[in-house]
Amino acid sequence: MRLYKDKRHKFIYVDIIIAKYNHTGISSQVIDEAFEKDKTKLILQNFELKIGLRYLFRLFKGMFH
Repeated sequence: MRLYKDKRHKFIYVDIIIAKYNHTGISSQVIDEAFEKDKTKLILQNFELKIGLRYLFRLFKGMFH
C-alpha cells in the first residue's frame, strides 16, 4: 500500500496471470486479525481520497444490508 501511495511509481494493468491461488490456502482458512483491525486506517492513509471514500461507502452500505 505504501508503494501505491508513492507517486514515483506508476501502476498499470497488465493482462497476464502472475499467480494462481487455491481456495484451500492458509489465507482462506485464517483471518488476519491485525490487518482487519487496521484495514480502514491503512486504506485511508495510503490511497487517494476517491478510493478511500469508495471503501467507506461500501463498508457502510454493508452494515445496512
